[in-house]
Amino acid sequence: MNNAYYAGTNYLYINSGAASRYIMTGAEHQWQKAPSGTAGAAISFTQAMTLDASGYLLVGATSSAGAGVVRSQIGSTSSTATQLLVQGTSTHLGIYAAAAAEMYMSYAVGSALIFGNGPANGSTFTERARIDSSGNLLVGTTSAVHDTITNGFVVIGAGGVTAVGIGHSTGSGSGTNYASFNYAGTKIGSITQSGTTAVAYNTSSDYRLKEDCNP
Repeated sequence: MNNAYYAGTNYLYINSGAASRYIMTGAEHQWQKAPSGTAGAAISFTQAMTLDASGYLLVGATSSAGAGVVRSQIGSTSSTATQLLVQGTSTHLGIYAAAAAEMYMSYAVGSALIFGNGPANGSTFTERARIDSSGNLLVGTTSAVHDTITNGFVVIGAGGVTAVGIGHSTGSGSGTNYASFNYAGTKIGSITQSGTTAVAYNTSSDYRLKEDCNP
């Protein structure tokens, strides 16, 4: 302990100031702290960091609540504080605002960087997008093939040839947007699905783009 002693039923400050203590209990290590207090006053320690029996290092928390390796609370010790969770089992990183809130995560698997979300304890994970090992951006798909994409968006940049692919799932109807062009919040043109074998290029009629303007 630092600046503290045990007085039979309570821990007391030796001198005015902050205090701390370190505890080994069972297979767990605990680091505790107390704010500045007056000499002789009772101390209320807060557990700031724990190395638990499973080998999880918990910063600002006392329970791993899943497969957490490092868990720290940012700016507060409240259970609803913004927290950072680094998981070792799936090698991913997440930030969430409360125990019931979704976690927004990114993690490296192989040589791909994957983005997704899941519950606060990281027990499940839903992929939303990825940057693959070749540097291609994939949204809603895991295949970096631009001309056979079923549903999603890809930007292929490998090999010095850049291509964009947008896919609609089966059942999408005519008029569904592939691309929308807007100016100052107003749509001025689009590329939409036309049936199942074509696209329509939609824009305002402009006489400056016409070759024959006779009435």
